[in-house]
Amino acid sequence: MKKILASLVTIIFVLGMLCGCGGTEYPSGSFYTMEEAYENGWITKEDIMEVCYRRFGSVYECSAENPEESVEVDYTSPYPDPVLDRKTEKAIIHADYVRGNGQEHGISESDYTLTFYGEFDGSYIVLMRCSKADDDCAIWDENIADIVWSHSGYANDFRVFRFDE
Repeated sequence: MKKILASLVTIIFVLGMLCGCGGTEYPSGSFYTMEEAYENGWITKEDIMEVCYRRFGSVYECSAENPEESVEVDYTSPYPDPVLDRKTEKAIIHADYVRGNGQEHGISESDYTLTFYGEFDGSYIVLMRCSKADDDCAIWDENIADIVWSHSGYANDFRVFRFDE
């Protein structure tokens, strides 16, 4: 009887290891700022315009005559609203959780929310929020590809996620 029980436990253990029941494995990836992604050629000026339009409903470009001024661009999105599959969403949230050492700060992955703004040639542009993170930062504007990009502090900011090759 003990042999049968031991064999049964061994079989269940081996099957559990084979099916990956020991936990969820996520593909790895890295986060980048919008500026880093643009400078590396992963996103284009048009991609940035599309995300600005989806987020703010308008696009502003730096004035050629005076870079301190901005001018609204006549832009309408030619694309349908983006949809992110649940598996990819969970992988991105997991990567942000790990990067931010969430477990050490008493934050769980369920405290994160993700708003997806589009996938552009392998670059997933997302707005990550953590309900338990401090974000008392002011909103500021930044010029990326001559497009005025408004954003706030680390806890509620746009990020570009790319899966590792």
